[in-house]
Amino acid sequence: MSGSAYKTSAAFDYSSVMIYNSYITDPNFVYDPTKPVMLTKEGVAFSRSYTPTDLDVQAINEMYRKKVCTINARSECSLSGSVTGNKGYSYLSACVLRAVPAQNRYFSGWYEDGKRLSTLNPYTFSVTGDRNIIARFGTSNNTYCVETSVSQHIVNTSGMLQFVEGGTVSPGPMNVTSYVTLNFRATPVAGFTFSHWLDLDSEERLSTENPWPVKITRDMRIRAVFTKGGFITVPQN
Repeated sequence: MSGSAYKTSAAFDYSSVMIYNSYITDPNFVYDPTKPVMLTKEGVAFSRSYTPTDLDVQAINEMYRKKVCTINARSECSLSGSVTGNKGYSYLSACVLRAVPAQNRYFSGWYEDGKRLSTLNPYTFSVTGDRNIIARFGTSNNTYCVETSVSQHIVNTSGMLQFVEGGTVSPGPMNVTSYVTLNFRATPVAGFTFSHWLDLDSEERLSTENPWPVKITRDMRIRAVFTKGGFITVPQN
């Protein structure tokens, strides 16, 4: 039955009816009757035989909006390895993630919100929503790679725009024995102040301490971020 035939229903507005109609007739929507994608108002598993008045408007709108789910999967640090399989997936379709270690690295597990999901590689699961998954790696030669950099800023000098670095950082890029503690120090140039340390892979602010002591337990790409009034910080990974 077409959506227009339901448009006078008191339980549904016209737009929701059209969404319902699209949902049940769309051949590209992945629907597994053994795994209900929604429930009726009474908590019964969804079936294509239900009419709009049997179903919850909000549930239908939400499930149709989530027709394609995004799986964001990445390496904890791009120096450690890479990940394949991060893309959009149809609801209930199979996602296959594969971690590819860099030289002298091994895959140690998949994590989400800090909790380990699996140590399988490749890792396959049924997609039921958006996910943010991290692949972690260990070292097979007892050393980790640390890359450091500083923020760059656009300045206007005599009408000419140019990039300048907000300061310096020590130590520079280096290979570090695992579990050694490094003291990162940021030194601003005249007119700039140190703001924070940034993880270039996660884009997370790590600390505002300066100097900042860190026990090295993984590969890291760290940036010292500086600020100055009227200047624009330009991220350059």
